[in-house]
Amino acid sequence: MHGGKRGGAWGFAWFLVMGTAAAGCGETKYDVYLKGLEVEGEASRGACKLEYADNSQQGSMASAATLSGDQVASCLKATEDALGFYERAAAMGYRGPEFDQTYERAKARKDRLTSMLRIVRDMERDAIEVPGT
Repeated sequence: MHGGKRGGAWGFAWFLVMGTAAAGCGETKYDVYLKGLEVEGEASRGACKLEYADNSQQGSMASAATLSGDQVASCLKATEDALGFYERAAAMGYRGPEFDQTYERAKARKDRLTSMLRIVRDMERDAIEVPGT
């Protein structure tokens, strides 16, 4: 009986050591926050970057940004992905003024993109509707 208790204690101790070691190998809350920043950075260089049409050959000095619903949807998806990382970092206990500002900025961007997507999709739908239908 005494040996059983001792084996149980060793098993519990082993469990604690292995659990602690495994937890130490995972991502930190700061790593998760940095992944969110990385996702946002990639989006700003890709999906969220506006492309400009060159109107200089048409005698116009201004250039116009071209924007599609698919582009806005991709940007929205990337923003939501970044928000997911920020929310995970917050759940892990990551806080601070820089984090709070970044998180609030991403939430506001998500809201703007959601509205923008609805408007752009309406405009795209209106552009392809055939008169008289």
